[in-house]
Amino acid sequence: MIIILTKPKFPSSNSRSLEIKLNNMPPGTLLREMIENGHARPMGSIENIYGIFNRQKLYRNFSMFAEINDFCNERQLRAALRNLCLKNPILLHTIVPEIWPFNEKYYLSDEYYCMPRSQHEFIAILPELDLSDILANKQTQYQQVLEKAFREFESSNFCYTSEVYKLIATISIPYVGPSWRLICLPEKRGTEWRKFIFISNHCLCDGRSAANFFHDLKEELNCNIDNRLTVTTIFSYERDHYLLPKLPEPLEKRIDFRPPWSYFPKYLVWEPIVNHFKFSSNCATSRLDESFDGKTLLTEIINIDVQVLEKVRQLIKANVHEGGTITPFLEICWLISLHKWGAFSGKSWTKCLTDVFVPVDVRNLLPDDDDIRKSYRYGCNVAAIELNPWISQLDVEKNSDEFWALVSQNQNKITSLLQKKEQLNLIGFNTLDIVEKNFNLDRELCVHTLNKPRQGTLLSNLGIFPQNSQERDRYSLENLIFGQFQGSFRESFSMCVCSTDRKGMNIVLTTTSDLIPNSKSWEDLCSTFKSIISDT
Repeated sequence: MIIILTKPKFPSSNSRSLEIKLNNMPPGTLLREMIENGHARPMGSIENIYGIFNRQKLYRNFSMFAEINDFCNERQLRAALRNLCLKNPILLHTIVPEIWPFNEKYYLSDEYYCMPRSQHEFIAILPELDLSDILANKQTQYQQVLEKAFREFESSNFCYTSEVYKLIATISIPYVGPSWRLICLPEKRGTEWRKFIFISNHCLCDGRSAANFFHDLKEELNCNIDNRLTVTTIFSYERDHYLLPKLPEPLEKRIDFRPPWSYFPKYLVWEPIVNHFKFSSNCATSRLDESFDGKTLLTEIINIDVQVLEKVRQLIKANVHEGGTITPFLEICWLISLHKWGAFSGKSWTKCLTDVFVPVDVRNLLPDDDDIRKSYRYGCNVAAIELNPWISQLDVEKNSDEFWALVSQNQNKITSLLQKKEQLNLIGFNTLDIVEKNFNLDRELCVHTLNKPRQGTLLSNLGIFPQNSQERDRYSLENLIFGQFQGSFRESFSMCVCSTDRKGMNIVLTTTSDLIPNSKSWEDLCSTFKSIISDT
């Protein structure tokens, strides 16, 4: 969260014209033609916020593991990815840096921080994309970490484990170039694969995009089993631009993120007061620079099988209401686990609240038009709500009346916030013209994020993805596991959830060893959490 209380003084600056941007590009680029074709544009304000995460080294990546039921080879994969990218141009985008040649240190300099940056950098379609540009297996910069991950994967009987995820969480995807990578996990058959990991730096991509990617990849594999691709590259702008739809408009052109006037006093006055009463740890946030190797990460993957998941869903309907959802239930289970584990003990009585930060997919707020909604199938279309439960309410037993009362209360709170569209307010405030023109948001986000004590939990639930494969289909999607380390942001714990009707609900938990006494203590916490879910 960015809390802006004082306005820093900046030197005045002339707005940068499009001509300057074009002149800053390397020779031979097609940017002007791309703009005319709808294949390049300035980043939107929402997109810029997620760009800040990357260029300020506050965040590394999120990942999605997927398993399909049958093997595919490199030729099939290239053909499927080509069709997928041609239908979804966001997968072909790159950020065009303000200064060329690109220098990532520039974004961390006083020169960059010294004035507002209300004119955002461009995004544009890549001139060319080959399989080697996105397949991390073929990229030397990831060789060391992938060798370790592959050894762990093979020693675990070719299963995706929390140790594999932990290694993948350290991968850094550059700010310029494709914002995502695909990893083909090794199999005994050598040059054929059926288990993959999608990774993104969160620039114009979110968890729902990753899930969509594997559903679409599966469909393309089914359509192109016998396709003899005649081109060696996935995409060439010169050759393929006429096949490519236009980039979607920035999200704020479709959804009004501007908060109501009533939100301003809450944001500027009430939020700092609430923050004073939040529980916080003794562990401070730091920038994820080159020294971050993931050794301090503690991770766990919990699977709730289909039968238990269905039982939980029925209990929620019976004890909350017919429209009750899994997220409020998981939140209460987790907070009770933390309370039993002793996470909130030993602190001043004034630290009476905890916080849960819940990302919310906003695609449902897009105009009710099939073509428009299809164009936002990929992208960073996420906002968030923040919940502040009382710690004193968490001393309850699982499956008790008090437990279900908390779940109901939490469900009602979340429903109310979403009905009021309050998920748009937090990020919307920081993308207002008056804010962007008077503050350097890169600087502000760093000031209010780095070297601050970690607090609550990031809870990101992508929902359940039913698999409706036809009997004639060779390929079907068997499993999805979504995970992310919260990076430099102030949450102590990250909980990422994704479910299918094949393998049930997968929960990926992440924290740092600075917060946990030892690995045994972490295992105890995760075990308590799983038992509360399963034994409810």
